[in-house]
Amino acid sequence: VGAGAMIYESTPDGVEASVPVEPTPISTGTWSTPVIFGVERCFTIRQVQVDAGVSTESAPAGPVCRTPLDTYAPGVPTGLVGLGQPASATEPGRAVLEWAAVVSPDLAGYHVLRGEGPDATLQPLTTAVVTSTGYVDTTIRPDVEYIYAVVAVDRAGNRSEPSAPVRVTGRKP
Repeated sequence: VGAGAMIYESTPDGVEASVPVEPTPISTGTWSTPVIFGVERCFTIRQVQVDAGVSTESAPAGPVCRTPLDTYAPGVPTGLVGLGQPASATEPGRAVLEWAAVVSPDLAGYHVLRGEGPDATLQPLTTAVVTSTGYVDTTIRPDVEYIYAVVAVDRAGNRSEPSAPVRVTGRKP
């Protein structure tokens, strides 16, 4: 005599799919199905008895419904480089930043962080996400050292750790 369980995806009111999640009864207490973040999924379970090759399923237990939330941050941006460009008669000084793209299916973009001085605390320089892998800061002053870092942000709002910082000094014309 064998025993196990069949798992069925269902509606919140318990209407089951015609095909179970796994093709054979499970006996380990674990099973898997693709996760869809932000979408409620419901499942019922039926105990299975197998005797002489004949299986019998119990009445369903459940449904149990859950909405998985994405709490996974995207990868840390790498390869950040910065170059200070001097001011001219018509343009302010600039810090030109570039970094390697983060590969993440739900990447929304990046936030640029900046601090002033060698021991600065980095603060957000951009409020909206930057969707490219570069940014030009046109608010730097000559002879001031700035420290920049970049964080990746996904569509769920999860933020990576900051990239390795880069130092840029504003240059005189």
